[in-house]
Amino acid sequence: MQQDAHEFLNYLLNTIADILQEERKQEKQNGRLPNGNIDSENNNSTPDPTWVHEIFQGTLTNETRCLTCETISSKDEDFLDLSVDVEQNTSITHCLRGFSNTETLCSEYKYYCEECRSKQEAHKREKYDKISYYVCGFVYLSF
Repeated sequence: MQQDAHEFLNYLLNTIADILQEERKQEKQNGRLPNGNIDSENNNSTPDPTWVHEIFQGTLTNETRCLTCETISSKDEDFLDLSVDVEQNTSITHCLRGFSNTETLCSEYKYYCEECRSKQEAHKREKYDKISYYVCGFVYLSF
């Protein structure tokens, strides 16, 4: 039941954000901004964030560090929800710290390093650069 509610919340937030962005796009194509001003630059760059993004969106950074040349590659991803394992009698802060634990990529899971131009052992971790207070409120507990 909790999983259905979680899926519904994600569907609802994504749908609302899509509708708001489409409305903004239509307003820009018609030469009008939401505040009633005329849009002199009708560019189609990345859509402006909606109130859904401002309230719920966070940023997750995936970092991989080659253990041979020490090169770090990183990629940012935006999210509206974050799945974190929660153990009994632990705080959200403790669980979020555990989320950022470093994993070693070795054996058949070696990382292809662009700098070394070969597969190398590496450390990989995910860290949150920006996290919404509201994301922390929607923690799925399973004991």
